[in-house]
Amino acid sequence: MDRTLLRTLLADMVLARAFEERAAAEYAQGKIGGFLHLYPGEEAIATGVIRAAEPGDYLVTTYREHVHALVRGVPPDRIMAELFGKATGSSQGMGGSMHIFDRERRFMGGYGIVGETFPVAIGLAYAIASRRLPEAVICFFGDGAVNQGTFHESLNMAALWNLPVLFVCENNLYQIGTEIRRHSAVTDVYRRSSAYHIPGHQVDGMDVLAVHSAAEEALATIRSGGGPILLECLAYRYRGHSMADPGTYRPAQEIAAWRARDPLAPLLRPSSGEAATDSLARFSAHCLECGAVAEDSIRAIHDEVKGKVDAAVAFAEASPEPTMDRLQEISSLLPPPLPQGSAPGDASPPLMTWQAINRALDEEMAGDDSIFVMGEDVALFGGTYRTTEGLLAKYGEWRVRDTPISENSFTGLGVGAAMAGMRPVVEIMTVNFAFMAFDALINLAPKIRLMSGGQIPVPLVVRMPGGVAHQLGAQHSQRIDALLMNVPGLRIVAPSTPQDAYSQLRMAIRSDDPVIVLEHERLYFESGPLDATRLPPMDKALVRRPGRDITVVAWSRMSGLALEAAETLAKDGVSVEVIDLRSLAPIDWETLVVSVEKTHRALVVEENCLIAGAGAEIAATLSERCFPLLDAPVRRLGGLFVSTPFNRTLEDQTIPDTAAIAELLRKMAAGS
Repeated sequence: MDRTLLRTLLADMVLARAFEERAAAEYAQGKIGGFLHLYPGEEAIATGVIRAAEPGDYLVTTYREHVHALVRGVPPDRIMAELFGKATGSSQGMGGSMHIFDRERRFMGGYGIVGETFPVAIGLAYAIASRRLPEAVICFFGDGAVNQGTFHESLNMAALWNLPVLFVCENNLYQIGTEIRRHSAVTDVYRRSSAYHIPGHQVDGMDVLAVHSAAEEALATIRSGGGPILLECLAYRYRGHSMADPGTYRPAQEIAAWRARDPLAPLLRPSSGEAATDSLARFSAHCLECGAVAEDSIRAIHDEVKGKVDAAVAFAEASPEPTMDRLQEISSLLPPPLPQGSAPGDASPPLMTWQAINRALDEEMAGDDSIFVMGEDVALFGGTYRTTEGLLAKYGEWRVRDTPISENSFTGLGVGAAMAGMRPVVEIMTVNFAFMAFDALINLAPKIRLMSGGQIPVPLVVRMPGGVAHQLGAQHSQRIDALLMNVPGLRIVAPSTPQDAYSQLRMAIRSDDPVIVLEHERLYFESGPLDATRLPPMDKALVRRPGRDITVVAWSRMSGLALEAAETLAKDGVSVEVIDLRSLAPIDWETLVVSVEKTHRALVVEENCLIAGAGAEIAATLSERCFPLLDAPVRRLGGLFVSTPFNRTLEDQTIPDTAAIAELLRKMAAGS
């Protein structure tokens, strides 16, 4: 092996150990807060694998990722500053120890949720494969992650589509404090990949040369089109799971046996002239024997590393705190795409909502190769509600992809692909299945821009039908509006007409924020006019019917019912203004307040129940903002606080209808 590479590997490992031990000392002094997961004992894995990678390869890691970032070339001072939570950190103090990002070096982050790395990695790999690029993704994970569903789902998809991923298991034998033989029926992780016809190999993770050789060979195979490979590296962490863990659950004899294999301990002690012990081990001895380093070079490496680490700490201590203005800037939604439409042409005949969605997808995909559609039955079947009908024949499998029933992982794949610059449109067959994807929808998509310090946007669209349909029962009739509204970083739109289904979807695809499109199941086969030249802002509420006496705020299917009720009230001389909210995040408060200033009365109508719902938020905010102008309290009408029954008569009685809306409007008009 090249002597320069040997010296590099040795220097990397010495820096890794010194950096981590210094981080532990700074943590003990209270200068580093939160969780701190350290890497001593496992240095050979990150060093060997990452030094075998190319600059164009992507890296995805767990929360124990300081060393991976160091070896990748992220400056030590920026990593230490991130651990200190400073503005000069790699993620501007927004990510901390568990979330180090460096987009320039394709270091796509550490993640605090076990098993989260897998979907992100296959998403990055999907972007590479679809563009036919000679790159790879390296996905690091611990032995405890292999019992998460995302491990199996992601390996299945990686094998199914021959994605360029190297899965690297850093098997340190413990899932926090639970030994692998107590948490896994199959303790040889590399054997698990055979279930998906993925080659798996086991290597001594304390031997950097063995790790480097195995990784180099695997990456060469992957880049040549050989598909995914799993590499299990056996190692041991000398510290507890985190700084809060004393590690007393591990037998002293076990610790001593692994300590004896430590290749670095003598390199980090002051020279005493004593003979090297067995703990110097294979790599440092090998470097000496082959002449890659001389004995005095070891001290020089140690001195250089100490200087780097001291400088990193000094830099972190002197760096400024991040500002609230910067937090607000990164946390805020990005500017929405500018409204624009097609060139004026002949008026389109009325379209059903599913046809409008299909047209929007087709037109956007035709103009942008980075857009792809993915989900259950979206390709050959054309979508459960026909929304993707015909797209497979036109754009091919890489852009219209049927997925396994693995909602969390294929939604997470969309997140990873978006991080690589693609614009995925993920369809979840129904909102009821979205609960399976909440890790991707809540922990990943809306948080990556913040955790990365603003480096990485996630231009992802997730479409899903929901609401009470016709006798689909409790598990297929749910609404998740309020649940998602409480997640910073998401845009949420709820179209009520074919026109909005078309225009809001086109704007959502062009957005650089993650956008959830909530489509109502009962609206897919409703018809309406569509003007392709009209693409209003996707987050702007629309006055569907002007009025002077009462303002009704509604969205999705309830908007249409509110219009019907307003027409009924008009016959009685009551003028009702109907506002279609269209966007639940953000909410267009200006349009709502202007209306209430005119009518002095407001009713919020939603299909969901009244308890802690979107309507409660809207009513409360209107009450605060318009209190001096209101002639009566803001009223609310919503569904019953029950799970939806199968019986059709009972089902209809659990949600508002036109008659119920009209009845409440009459009472409000009468002053009651």
